[in-house]
Amino acid sequence: MRFIRRRLSLDQYEMHDVLEVDLADSRRIRQLANHIESRGDFHRYTLYSVDAHLAQRFFVEHNIAPFQYVEWTGNQFIVHEESDEWPALTQITMAFDYDSADGFDTIDSHLKSVTLSLNSGINESRVIDSSKVYHNASTAVFLSELQREINRFDPDIIMTNGGDFLHFSMLQKLSQESNQPFTLSRKNIALQPRTMSRIVHSYGQVIRKDSYFPIHGRLHIDIRASFIVREGGLHGLFELARHSRQSPQDISRLSPGSVISAIQMRIAMEDGVLVPWKKNRPEDTKTAWELMMADRGGLYLDSKPGLYTDVIELDFASLFPSIIATRNISPETLNCACCQPTNEIVTAANYLPLEVNSANSEFRRRRLEERVGTGLFPVPSSYACRCPVCLRIPVVEYGFLGRVVAPIIERRRQLKQQMVHKGDAIDKQQNALKWLLVTCFGYTGYKNARFGRIEAHEAICAWAREILLQTIAIAEEEGWTVLHAIVDCVWIHREDVSRQEKQVLARRFADRLPKR
Repeated sequence: MRFIRRRLSLDQYEMHDVLEVDLADSRRIRQLANHIESRGDFHRYTLYSVDAHLAQRFFVEHNIAPFQYVEWTGNQFIVHEESDEWPALTQITMAFDYDSADGFDTIDSHLKSVTLSLNSGINESRVIDSSKVYHNASTAVFLSELQREINRFDPDIIMTNGGDFLHFSMLQKLSQESNQPFTLSRKNIALQPRTMSRIVHSYGQVIRKDSYFPIHGRLHIDIRASFIVREGGLHGLFELARHSRQSPQDISRLSPGSVISAIQMRIAMEDGVLVPWKKNRPEDTKTAWELMMADRGGLYLDSKPGLYTDVIELDFASLFPSIIATRNISPETLNCACCQPTNEIVTAANYLPLEVNSANSEFRRRRLEERVGTGLFPVPSSYACRCPVCLRIPVVEYGFLGRVVAPIIERRRQLKQQMVHKGDAIDKQQNALKWLLVTCFGYTGYKNARFGRIEAHEAICAWAREILLQTIAIAEEEGWTVLHAIVDCVWIHREDVSRQEKQVLARRFADRLPKR
């Protein structure tokens, strides 16, 4: 144990003395935290960095990311090249065939055979080699033959459809009953789950969480247990692994919201901020009137009943994430104690560039202007307006949430430009990032989000309502009839022009809309 100095929260830049405790067995971290918490006296201490993933800590401390080409010099990693190319990995698919009396495969069913299929590449369905191992009289012989075929293929990735749910539990059971050693790892480590299956309650639903069977030296990807892989493929999974600095087989079992949380934890660790174990920040006190004005959600325009043809649908791309980035909305930039409310009208000159480095440059320019120019003589420029968010941040000028979402928005834009056709590998990568952007807004208001704040959620909704109202007003100025609008999308219609003219006018109308 030792005392070290660290930042305790996003909006506190003073360093505090904290007690750092080393454990010989990382699996006992949660047990120790529960023991300390059970003693009470919560006003005397707060627990930090209890459930941060060790692999993520390793990546962040050494400033590396999954699938980078690096060299270990003995005391540090050297990154050889930054590339969008993925390494050439060997992938096999394991298919299990059971004999079940009632048609439902369970742990008590008889495993008849396992088929191993070597794929031609990542996310490729073409099979270039295969092997089928039958489970006849001897379980020991079956496991021995299956082990030999696994070693022959020597895969980097093992794909299953239900490996966590049943298949790997069956192999573990057969190995224990026959006393025959069996492993799917490159290390000689027996197959065993890291977490057991459990029942959880989420948003009124009862959900079964399967056990998790990781393997060492390889990746076990269970399609049944991975929403991310089903939506984004392996390339999408690898993309999220780089952003979150976590093991691909770990985040393959996570929801997009949990991946966003992992990225937030990475940014916090890079900033030197300790990650709280449990959220302890309450909602700001509001009067009933303030609550009614603030907590209003997105704008919904009732549709006009009728049958319409050639209706134009306009949808904003990543509206809520872009609001977070360009309006610098973040827990530490809202209602801070050092800034007073202002009645100044906010214009486009107040918004921030989406790219992180450009946003930081804009902050430096504003801070310099504030210190040496503002108030000394008239400045005939729209830049003279003050930014409506906190400018006092001394370490990093861009808000915490902005630095989380802005790189994802920019990366997705680049991938969409590289996409050749719908459904290709690049499309799946950007689709995985899309799900992160979809959840990042809602996560700001999630009650258990470590870096969530309901005021940020309300501010994003307020900006979205304003943007949609501006869009409706501009459409009506140009002669369009707004048939329907919902949060970030409008449906417009005109009777006096042809279909071709509508398309031209709609593009012209879209160009008039706010670009930030």
